[in-house]
Amino acid sequence: MNINSNQAYINLIEVLLNCPSGEELTILESNQNLINAELVQIMLDYAVNLAVKNSINTSERLISTVINLLITLKNAGSESQEFFKAIDYYERFLVICQERNYQQMQIMLMYYISFFYRNIQDYVKAIESSKQLLAIVRNHKQDFLEAETLFHLGIDYQSLSNLDEARNYYKQSLAIAEQINDFAAKKLQIDILNTLGASYNPPYAWDLGKAIEICTSSMGIAKEIGYRYGEAVALTCIGKAHYWAPGEYRNFPAAIRCYEQAKSIFQEIGNLQGELDALQDLQDSYNYTSQYAQAIECNNKLLSIGRDLKNSLIEASALFNLGRSYDALGYLQKDIARNYYEQSLAIANKINHPNAYWLQIHALQGLGGYYIINGELTAASENYQKSLKIAENIREEQGQANALQALANIDYYQGNLKQAWDYNERSLMLKEKLQDQIGKGASIGFRGSICLLTGEYTKALESFEQSLQIMEELKNVAGKASILTDMGVAYLGLNQIEEAENRLRAGIKLWESVRGSLGEHDDFKVSIFEQQANTYDLLQAVLIDQKKPLLALEIAESSRARAFVDLLSKKLNGQLDKTTITSPTIKEIRQIAQQHNATLVEYSVNKSELYIWVIKPNGEIVFKQMNLKSLNISLGTSKNIILPECGMERSCREDVLSGKLQSILARSEGELGTSPHKKILDIFLFESPLQELVSISRNAIGVRSRESIPIARAPNKDEKQYLQKLYNLLIKPIADQLPSDPNAHIIFIPHKELFLVPFAALKNEQGKYLIEEHTVLTAPSIQVLDLTRKKLEQRLSQNSIASQILIVGNPTMPSVSLNIGVPATKLSPLPGAEKEALEIATLFNTKAFIGAEATETAIKSKLLHADIIHFATHGLLDYGQIPGQRQDLPGALALAPEVGKEDGLLTSSEIFDLQLNASLIVLSACDTGKGEITSDGILGLSRSFISAGTPSIIVSLWAVDDDCTADLMKEFYCQLKLNFNKAQALRQAMLKTMERHPHPKYWAAFTLIGQTEGTVLNGEKT
Repeated sequence: MNINSNQAYINLIEVLLNCPSGEELTILESNQNLINAELVQIMLDYAVNLAVKNSINTSERLISTVINLLITLKNAGSESQEFFKAIDYYERFLVICQERNYQQMQIMLMYYISFFYRNIQDYVKAIESSKQLLAIVRNHKQDFLEAETLFHLGIDYQSLSNLDEARNYYKQSLAIAEQINDFAAKKLQIDILNTLGASYNPPYAWDLGKAIEICTSSMGIAKEIGYRYGEAVALTCIGKAHYWAPGEYRNFPAAIRCYEQAKSIFQEIGNLQGELDALQDLQDSYNYTSQYAQAIECNNKLLSIGRDLKNSLIEASALFNLGRSYDALGYLQKDIARNYYEQSLAIANKINHPNAYWLQIHALQGLGGYYIINGELTAASENYQKSLKIAENIREEQGQANALQALANIDYYQGNLKQAWDYNERSLMLKEKLQDQIGKGASIGFRGSICLLTGEYTKALESFEQSLQIMEELKNVAGKASILTDMGVAYLGLNQIEEAENRLRAGIKLWESVRGSLGEHDDFKVSIFEQQANTYDLLQAVLIDQKKPLLALEIAESSRARAFVDLLSKKLNGQLDKTTITSPTIKEIRQIAQQHNATLVEYSVNKSELYIWVIKPNGEIVFKQMNLKSLNISLGTSKNIILPECGMERSCREDVLSGKLQSILARSEGELGTSPHKKILDIFLFESPLQELVSISRNAIGVRSRESIPIARAPNKDEKQYLQKLYNLLIKPIADQLPSDPNAHIIFIPHKELFLVPFAALKNEQGKYLIEEHTVLTAPSIQVLDLTRKKLEQRLSQNSIASQILIVGNPTMPSVSLNIGVPATKLSPLPGAEKEALEIATLFNTKAFIGAEATETAIKSKLLHADIIHFATHGLLDYGQIPGQRQDLPGALALAPEVGKEDGLLTSSEIFDLQLNASLIVLSACDTGKGEITSDGILGLSRSFISAGTPSIIVSLWAVDDDCTADLMKEFYCQLKLNFNKAQALRQAMLKTMERHPHPKYWAAFTLIGQTEGTVLNGEKT
């Protein structure tokens, strides 16, 4: 040992012995560099010397300090094996005390020795030490210490799963404590009752009523004497009993209430370990009840605490559970989930601890799920096989059951139904042994899924009924909704259409309750709806099949833009009492068409079918149905065209039949029987060529970017062919229902890939473009259209329309990297955009912000006071969606950067949080109308601006031509000054531009979303 360091230890010990009582740990914390095994050894040697010199009180104080030091080090997750050697010094010291008959010191040392054995989980030696201590304290008639020692013996026996012996000691201890009438004995009494109550909870036993009874009694005493810690522990025990209660007695809401109260108390008294335990219980309960936003909040708190404490296990566990919650939110959050799983696994792989092995097993399974969603079944299988091997090695049966279930799913996707069945049965056997009710329900439901594929609909229903009963008992909302959807499919197979409809409607009601529980988390609502969409699609098909197209229209409306509607409603009305509002009825849909004096055309793409509803201003509704199998798309000469634009993924993202079916469809075709409703099942078995047609049509137009770089070019005959094919599919069936007045408004409500269709450029058999005969605009949903109208009316009634016109063109460009690992490069300047901005500014006798003046800071400050806002700059479609980095809302507008202030990118997320007063925003940039296509519409710049309060926005559907766009925009504003109607002004601008530049790539990129009237130009009139 180094002499200097030895002296440093002695100096520290002297400080500890002379400091005021209670300050020892503070002093140790300020001397972290000296805390190690050598310090422990020297402190104990020092204590022995003090005892030999009869300085008993000083020796006791130093021993107590050593104990606290060791506990602090262990709880902090330090490497503790060396410190466990300290027990040897305690026992050597005990021999000295016994030789010198220091009885009080003997009692204290034996108490600490048993305590420390318990702390390192050597319960056999802890029991041995406690029994020796018990004999001494009984001789000395120290009743309180006798009761405490009996209590500790009970804990040790319970840890060895000897419940009978444990409870015997608890009862002996309790009998003594009840005879002592002081505060300490009351506290001990509460601690005994809480531990006794917990012994009736899992994992020890399942007498949950007994656990609640005992801990309710304990809580009453704790409240009486103000023992807040004891009250919180009792609440935790009661919460666990409610959580684990079987069948109909399981009560998640009661469990959550108990855990929340316990967490608050632990926070109040500063008990960090108690708070951690309560947060862990809470996140688990919130996850099981599909309250994912609350689960994420709990786990973020756990993650923060774990990192502050440098506790790797807590950190890894929180990361895993965050992955689990984001996983449950659907495919839009899958990349975030994967990132959390990978972080958790990386940490767990470095820790040699049973809990770390558990995390390895389940993080691997989480990653396996990610690969399944992305169609990478080989990678998925590898992860599940790894997790299964670890689980088998450590005999972790829950991990085995989960891995086997996942492997069953993979075989299911690949059509290996027998192997899938076998894996599932092995998983089910383990789940039943473990009393894993949720897992059991899922495995039984999986049996039904296999029966669906083989056409055994009655057997499928038997399994689904059993699974549904379990999910109902457990109050697992998402599980119930998924099973109800599968039951709807089974009833379709049996031709029991009303039963199918009832089950699907019940499923939708449950899905909406899950979405409602997500509060203000707009991104969560969007994502989770993607995995719920099949229920809505299937119900639409059922209603159409029953000749109920109006009811199907209501379901179509309820299946789109729900998160957007919630968001707009909140911003329109302020904080709502509830976070979701109901979708419109047929009566309300008719009223919206009448209020807008417009013909509404709503589409619904339902795999093999296209549904079209035309809602006229007079209230008449016409329905048309198109079979997409008849498209018969042939790429022909366009087969080499690049197809980068659609932005939608196929395969597993479709969640076919509630996340089932896909690659087995070809072989199962003959097994589906001859049900008259097989065409409805085809909805989920058919890959529509519509997405391909839309993408080919757009590329056949031959668009190019503002930088004059060709993206794709095809002969004009292809452009005519595909634009006419789209016209024949989307417009021709309803052409006779559209208004004959070219100034009358047609508002298209697209769906899925139809958001990318340039409706203005669709061409009829006579060679006329749609814009030549009609005034067209779009909206994400009928209800969003209604809410943007109400927003405009609200602002007009409050006389809050701003007076300024803000024009931005060709800012000094920022540097951007759109690919991970690729250095940022400066965006190219847009001289045509600068010319466009200056000409428009001249029209309005105002200033154009160009070059270095168009900084992000300056423009943000002016946005809030402008009525008309025009951006002529780069639009970055993919910004915020770089793989491997934090995912954000897609889209950004390029502005001038400022060193140390702003990066020059006005992102969709930043726009989302603004409170705008503009009545019209024009995004004269590339791809500003595109983004992530979801059931909630397109996530991108347009959605963010509307969310920020703008009732009307003009966006582009592709990379626009610089010079022609400048001409079109100047013409648009000239028309807007003459005709306050935005849609009609845009139509006239397109027609004028068409005269000079006939090809649609030059004039058809822009579309108006939202309202047609109400700007500063028309004196606040609607």
